[in-house]
Amino acid sequence: MAAHLEQSASDVFDLMLNSKLRKGTPQLFPAPECTAMVGLAGSIRGMFTVRCGGAAANQLAATMLRLPLERAAHYAADALGEIANMIAGNFKKQD
Repeated sequence: MAAHLEQSASDVFDLMLNSKLRKGTPQLFPAPECTAMVGLAGSIRGMFTVRCGGAAANQLAATMLRLPLERAAHYAADALGEIANMIAGNFKKQD
């Protein structure tokens, strides 16, 4: 199941952000500034969460919407939510 989730995230980042994900070393970070959650129902039930700092959320929005970084902050929450929704949907599709 973890491999499916990793593949889903990788596919979404590649398609929507033209960015390659790679595994890193787990690290402790201060509390995230942005969180998006998507509920899962059906054969897989739970809550899928994407968390990141504000700067990362702004960069996601800027990349997705092809906006200058200084204009992206207004769209950061929606962009992070859409990324979370696409990863969760892609993951559920593989089930």
